[in-house]
Amino acid sequence: MITYFDTNVLIHSVIDQDRLRRHTSQKLLDLAIVKNEIILSPLSIIEFVYVLSRLKLEDDFIRDRSQFFPVLSPIPLIRKF
Repeated sequence: MITYFDTNVLIHSVIDQDRLRRHTSQKLLDLAIVKNEIILSPLSIIEFVYVLSRLKLEDDFIRDRSQFFPVLSPIPLIRKF
């Protein structure tokens, strides 16, 4: 079964605002990745990077956290200003 993950799940998997949400989202993502049953829209990836940028997180942090995404789109995950 292919699972689509919304941006909120991606954000909660890397930001520790709520421990239960972070743990749950990490488990769901890990399972889908291991089973190769994950799908992410390019928009979700863009929103993920945008939200982390708005939270003023370092580029390296964003880049490191984005590397677990399967290659689904040629859209770069590095912000440029």
